[in-house]
Amino acid sequence: MSDLGFGIIAVARAVGIELKFCTLHIICNVTSKFGKLFRQEHHNLIWESQGALQEIQYTAGLADLAVACGEQVQAYVANIDPVKRVIYPNIKTAMLYGWSTTNFVENEHSTSLMNNIRYSLPFPFVSAFVDFMRHDFKKKSNRAKKWIAEDRKVTPGALKAYDQQLQLAGHYATEPVSDDIFHVYSTTRLPKFKKRVVVSNRECSCAFMDQNGIPCRHFIASMLAAGTAARIFDSFDDVYLVSVYASVFDGAFVLPPIEEELYEYKFASSKRTTKLPRPHIVIRVPNHTMDPTQLPASHKVPCIGVRSTFNYRNLTNDERHAAYDMVLAEARFYVIDSSALWRFYRDNQPYMEARSDCTCRCLQ
Repeated sequence: MSDLGFGIIAVARAVGIELKFCTLHIICNVTSKFGKLFRQEHHNLIWESQGALQEIQYTAGLADLAVACGEQVQAYVANIDPVKRVIYPNIKTAMLYGWSTTNFVENEHSTSLMNNIRYSLPFPFVSAFVDFMRHDFKKKSNRAKKWIAEDRKVTPGALKAYDQQLQLAGHYATEPVSDDIFHVYSTTRLPKFKKRVVVSNRECSCAFMDQNGIPCRHFIASMLAAGTAARIFDSFDDVYLVSVYASVFDGAFVLPPIEEELYEYKFASSKRTTKLPRPHIVIRVPNHTMDPTQLPASHKVPCIGVRSTFNYRNLTNDERHAAYDMVLAEARFYVIDSSALWRFYRDNQPYMEARSDCTCRCLQ
């Protein structure tokens, strides 16, 4: 999967899709981190380790990497979980279908690039993407009908891969071990490296069939030797069967809304909330006779009962003492707006808490 699309990765994990690391991205990361040690001629060492069919091959590949590039590069690659990138831990557990690398973002989003919809506004983007889905489902539905009419058993792509293996099967000989088990070896290569085929289990020790779900050359040679080649299509994995493809796409369609329907939806208006009256603050102050209008007014606090505005911000402690005494003109109650009082208290909290002649209480 892409290392750039975090949203795509999150969706894939949510639905249980098998996630693997991209070999090409690993090579790019190693090149970026160890540019002087890991050069172009060393890239094949990463590819070979990814394609290891046995743990001993993987270990040997890491050893070759250490010799060619150093222990640092070898340790960096070895710390990458082989289950996430190498074939051998996935044999009989997860089918990789010949996977080794991917440029998922560039391939899957090519349509949005060509149609200039990637940077569209939300509504045009969704509309264009739904239209793309409509066209894609219609094409696959027609394809399913056509394959059923042609009485195909497997999809054309799977049949093409099978034909490649069938051409190679003629270069292999078989040694029957039982009616169900065969040893298969190449007639054009020495020494003989035998592969074991168990026909009833649809198994071959070469791992091609296990990882791709398509009969390999060894399995085909065994079926020909056993005289059961007519049942070869029964050995394909279910994902390649036309019947399975048709069960998903035959008659399936996406119905985009038309413009008239877009106005039929009534969105509930937001609920109006009743605005509660602000609480009032009552401050009891001592007797003073100074004129509060002499104070600066850059941060105005409205007061009922004092026909002026005043400020305590940007004052020294001594100035705060003087200002406090100047504001409180006489012993009385001043009713002040709560938000204004909060700003007042925030700016002067240390001083107000130190004054014993000032008491505050809130009236709801």
